[in-house]
Amino acid sequence: NLILSDVMMPIKDGYQICRELKENSLTKHIPIVLISAKADLSMKIEGLEYGADDYLTKPFSCEELRARIKSLLNQRGLETQLIHSEKMAALGLLVAGMAHEINNPISFSKVSLENLHNTLTEQDRLLKEGAALDSAEMKQLEAKIDRAFSIIKTGLDRTEAIVSDLKAFVRKDDAQFRPTDLHTGLDSTLNLMTPELKDRITITKEYG
Repeated sequence: NLILSDVMMPIKDGYQICRELKENSLTKHIPIVLISAKADLSMKIEGLEYGADDYLTKPFSCEELRARIKSLLNQRGLETQLIHSEKMAALGLLVAGMAHEINNPISFSKVSLENLHNTLTEQDRLLKEGAALDSAEMKQLEAKIDRAFSIIKTGLDRTEAIVSDLKAFVRKDDAQFRPTDLHTGLDSTLNLMTPELKDRITITKEYG
């Protein structure tokens, strides 16, 4: 919970111990109180510069030592609570962002499923009624079906990529550069906007 160390010691002095502990990620959070018989201000400053949380000059009373330890431990407990609160707030933002990112491809996939269902229902009705469909009408129906399948696949691929990125984040994997098709990204955006744009404008894509 806390380290109490003399400054003047053989082999390794308190300053060196303090520096090594504060440079180690496993121990840097532990409060350190250095004790010395020398009351020189420069030595106190040196101890604090090495990362000591407090500096106590000999002779000292047990009451003063207990009070300083209690203060440091209470402060450490408060810092831990603040860090926990910040982590929870950050986690909340992360979850909200992930929910938003996943909801978009799921939403336009659902819309495409509905469109696919309607198209297949219409096609089935026409076939049952024996309606004669010319090649242009057949191509139009096939194009609608292909488009719906494409949008659904795009939505599923996007969702899979988001989940994969989340797993990599949790595992703290090194960032990896991956090839990205800009045309696919633009197509995904247009697919998402299709329900709002249909029957209002005609989109012509010239990506080059």
